[in-house]
Amino acid sequence: MPLRLAHVRRLATLAVLAASAGCIEQPLASNDAGLEADTAPKRDAAPPPPVTLVPTTRAALATFLEEGQYRAFAAESRVHASEGPHGLVLTFMNPILFDSLAAGNRTHPRGAAAVKEIYKGGQTLAGWSVMVKVASESLGGDGYFWFEAVEGRLTAEGTGDPLCAQCHQVGNDFILSRFPLR
Repeated sequence: MPLRLAHVRRLATLAVLAASAGCIEQPLASNDAGLEADTAPKRDAAPPPPVTLVPTTRAALATFLEEGQYRAFAAESRVHASEGPHGLVLTFMNPILFDSLAAGNRTHPRGAAAVKEIYKGGQTLAGWSVMVKVASESLGGDGYFWFEAVEGRLTAEGTGDPLCAQCHQVGNDFILSRFPLR
């Protein structure tokens, strides 16, 4: 049975979609131009890559935080009192920072990031504090992007925030969180 133009377009569209979806092949329906469903090779679908980088633009960071994408990162086991001004916190470290600390590095690579959930009353998530190394050197804190928003109030956003850098300067390349995570 010859292929009709509509079927050719449909197959071409499926091929483009399969290629753009990481080459995961979808079996054709049995009524597609008389092709059998089992003629396409089958592959296991690969899981999506884990989120590693923390965004540093307001819109992307807001989505990242509100969707809890950082919760796939290594995390402390419980909410606790911060050793700094953040109140009650739960810290998450992206794989770049976690691996750097695990290796005992005194300076961390670009992309290393920590996200602190900030709690009010011990159980209510009230905001976030974020730091992302955006340069290969720390530059006295200017090599970090700093962000903090609690209860809808933005208190830090941008590179080299002097208040954040001043407090964090005593840390291991500005990282104050204890490691290994507890």
